[in-house]
Amino acid sequence: MDYGAIIRRSIEVVKKYKWLWIYGAILAGGGGGGGNSISRNFGEDQKTDTNFDQSEIPTQISSVLGTYTASWQEWLNGISPGSLFLLIIGVLMLVVLGVIIGALIRSWAAGALISGVQMGLNNEVVNLSNTTQKGKTKTKNLFYLSLIFFSGVLTLGAIISIIAYSVFLIYTSTSSLGAILLGILIGLVVLVLFGTYLALTQMYAERLIVLEALRPLDAWKTGFRLAKENFWKSILMGVINAISAGVFGFFATIAVLIILGIPSLIMLTPSIASKATPSPFVFGLLGIFILIFVALASLISGITTVYRYANWNQFFEQVVQKESEAQSA
Repeated sequence: MDYGAIIRRSIEVVKKYKWLWIYGAILAGGGGGGGNSISRNFGEDQKTDTNFDQSEIPTQISSVLGTYTASWQEWLNGISPGSLFLLIIGVLMLVVLGVIIGALIRSWAAGALISGVQMGLNNEVVNLSNTTQKGKTKTKNLFYLSLIFFSGVLTLGAIISIIAYSVFLIYTSTSSLGAILLGILIGLVVLVLFGTYLALTQMYAERLIVLEALRPLDAWKTGFRLAKENFWKSILMGVINAISAGVFGFFATIAVLIILGIPSLIMLTPSIASKATPSPFVFGLLGIFILIFVALASLISGITTVYRYANWNQFFEQVVQKESEAQSA
């Protein structure tokens, strides 16, 4: 397995097929961060009023909280149990609907990105039109696969809960610190091992659905077998993926922070020196800079996601190819 060649080819795909960055950003969840400097500076400016009696703060907070609490209690007391039940059901349905829509969008984006990356690796034409269509055709099966993956996560949670409860029972009966340490060690081993197998199985299964046209359950079973048979090679690929993508993402984000942070600091310097509140114009520019940072952070996340998917596509292709050669020999 030539990991260096895989990485070089992935970089070529990332640079050449920029339409794929959109799917990468969707799968990465956007990203972005920071933005509290405005509120911190504003808070510091408010402290310049030396005549403000800070001893009254707890009383004022208690008064405000008491008023809001009383309002909520009055509102709840005015709702019938049936209406409250319907309200709770409605909120839960909205949450479930949001989760389902998010999973469907992710399934579509994953299908489009895996297909688009593979088309790029094969030097085919890659655009939003053909990748979107390929993503649509795989959305349903990838969504079903996500349900299987979720059941695996629930199983892992149940196993960890049983271990934790068993450790608690042993400790209450023996008060042994060793039992707690042993339970923690067992829990960590199960969490890491089971979680790693889940992630690798999901990686293989997604590509088996998109590239090999397997059905979700068959893809999951085959993916688990491939993860078991190629465990250490897959782990190494995952580590290389995480480190290389992480390093690029870190330095790219730092560069963006420097590019946007220096002008922001220059704009805030007069206000900081005079201990005055920045003007609305400065606040507006800072808001624009924050939006630019969020957009660029999303773009960086999209690029690193495409890079990781390209690495995994090539890795998967070589694993499947070697298995096919072994079966035909």
